[in-house]
Parts: sequence; C-alpha cells; structure tokens
Amino acid sequence: MTAARDNGISGEVMSEIMAFLEGRVLFDEPLSRHTYIGAGGPASVLCRVKERKALSGLVALAGRNGIPLVTLGMGSNVLPSDEGLAGVIVILNGEFGRIEIKEGAVKAGAAVRLSVLAERAMREELSGLEFAQGIPGTLGGGVIGNAGAGGESVGALVSEIGFLDEKGSPFSVSRESLRFSYRSSNARSLGKVVTDVSMTLAKGSRQAIAAKMKDFADKRKDQPLDAPNAGCIFKNPEGHPPAGMLLDQCGLKGLRVGSFEVSPRHANFIVNRGGGTTAHAVELILKMRREVYAKFGVVLETEVVMLDSGGRVVPLPEPAAC
Repeated sequence: MTAARDNGISGEVMSEIMAFLEGRVLFDEPLSRHTYIGAGGPASVLCRVKERKALSGLVALAGRNGIPLVTLGMGSNVLPSDEGLAGVIVILNGEFGRIEIKEGAVKAGAAVRLSVLAERAMREELSGLEFAQGIPGTLGGGVIGNAGAGGESVGALVSEIGFLDEKGSPFSVSRESLRFSYRSSNARSLGKVVTDVSMTLAKGSRQAIAAKMKDFADKRKDQPLDAPNAGCIFKNPEGHPPAGMLLDQCGLKGLRVGSFEVSPRHANFIVNRGGGTTAHAVELILKMRREVYAKFGVVLETEVVMLDSGGRVVPLPEPAAC
C-alpha cells in the first residue's frame, strides 16, 4: 500500500474504509493493471471486497459522504480515463464468487466469472450458458451489458438480480422489471451495486452441452486472444453486416494510434502493443467509426464502455462531429 494523493476523501472516512476492509485497500493504483486492455489512469482508492457486510458498509459510507463508488469487475470491456477514477473503486471477490445450484435454479455472486459459471453448469448437466464459455468478465458485468454470443445472451436466462441501494441495503428486482436488449440492460440504473444473479437453466446432456461449448470456442479462434484487448469494440449494427466485416472492408486491420492497433486477425478488436493510453484507444476507435460512417453511412455503437474520471459512462461523439 502506498500513500494516497489528495482524493477528496477525509482521513476520518479513509480510516473507516480501512476498518471495513481490514486494510484491503490500494491508493493511486494503476487501472492498467485491472483492465483487459491494459489502459487507464490511477484509481484514487481501490478496494477488494469479499464480504457482503463490508460491501454494505462501504456503499453506505460512500453514499453518506457523496463519494463516487464504481464496481470494476474484471475490467474486460472497460476503458477508464487516463486521469484515473476518483472516489472508491470496488473489485468483488470472496462471498461474491459463490455458486448455488438446485434443480435447475442457479444463484451466483456478481464476481463469478461467466466462463466458470458455464463450466459449472455443464458439470451439472444444465444447458443455456454454453455461449458464455470463453467470454471474459463477471456475471455482474454480464447482466449490466447483457453479455452474449451467437444470438444468445445472459439476459434471456435471468429471473432475478440482487442489488444494494445507495444506503447499502439489499433488495431484489424480478424478471418483470428487468429490461434486456442487445448488449444492454436497465440493471445499471436500478441499483448501486449488483451483488448476485438468479437464473433458470434447462436440463441437458453433458455431451451435447460440451459439444455446443466447443462450437462457440471454435468460432472465437479468429479473435486476438494473445494480446491485451477489451473484446469487441462495436456492437453489430441491426440490418447490416457485422461490425467486424464493415471495418475489414474499410481496410482498417493494422491501423495504429500510439500503441493501439486494429487487430490484423479481427477488425472489431483493438490490441495494446505495449503501454497504450485510453486517449490513444479512443482516438483509434473514433477513426474506425468515421471510416465506416464515411463508406457505408452506418453509425457503429460501442460495446466497450468508456468511463470518465468520475466513473460515469461517457458516449462517443457522433461521427459528423468527430
């Protein structure tokens, strides 16, 4: 642990945070160490939280003191500001990594990796999560972004999501109040932190489930899994060819800004060739978007999430204004 810079959090509040988390706190921690793409400035205060009681206390403390609080997950589709993130950044583990399965009903913590949950479901001979094999990221992030592949998604399986509110109190939202669409949901607006997710899976043959998982894995072989990346940059536009195909037809493979490069293997991925900044990544993303708009008149929407220094999701400007 290093000494903290001036982060707007009083010494008294910091002492409370340290007490809640038994010292599991890092100051000025480079977010490049906690994002798949390897970019992002320092987190003022980064906390690893493994107990529900500690998380409730931390959320309540942040709420009372007007301190921004952001859960990071595994950072698989996130581009944090180069200025870093103010306030408190939370990474969940411990209790939030538990999986409970009974008669096809699954309840899993927000920190459970999607790929781990898919493997566990296969062992239990439960079908529905085969598409999640190989998807980086956690279940919490997966329901917020409605992670999916091949026309299947997490949202189609969810029956209930557990949250904490601004005061750190737990509550649940049932299927009827949840709204899922392509790579999006209303989960981010419903509560402060996702704590757990319940879903219903169908009984299936372990052999058939494994075969389907292998099929999804084979389809990912053209993705640049050997270099730091944030997954697909753009959503596939409705009524048009996939984003990767449009980008490829614009001849963008290999295009670079700083240390970031459009993957020569798959044009809807950008890879960090070493020490890249979020500013360079965003500049490259804007160039990709402009080229597709100029050639095809299609406005690509980002699948990757960009965060400003306050932890707020920020959209890209429209192509005509870039």
